[in-house]
Amino acid sequence: MVSVGVQWLVSTGYVEMNNDQTAVILTESGYGKITGNEPDAESASLTAVSNTRRAVILVALEVETRAVLRHLPDWKDDVVRDTVFYRGRFENWDIAVAEVGAGIPTRRPCASEV
Repeated sequence: MVSVGVQWLVSTGYVEMNNDQTAVILTESGYGKITGNEPDAESASLTAVSNTRRAVILVALEVETRAVLRHLPDWKDDVVRDTVFYRGRFENWDIAVAEVGAGIPTRRPCASEV
């Protein structure tokens, strides 16, 4: 089920896969959907200059969520279509974490919004 959701996110342009197909990379468009702020030319150029990277981490269990959040000081939560995304910074990364459960087809993580 996760691979279907990831394939859809790639097809919409919200995420990209790395060359090895082992990591999902959030695009500016995807980031805009999560935050509700569509990127403009100025913010896009600032991102390029600062070399900030973005990632979405999807976890199944609360213990995994807590483990990731321990590395994100000053995280904040946003709700997108009944899914909580915890957002924070890790080094030069903007990170969004969502606890989506294990193998529950009805809990696809905001595929139409992310």
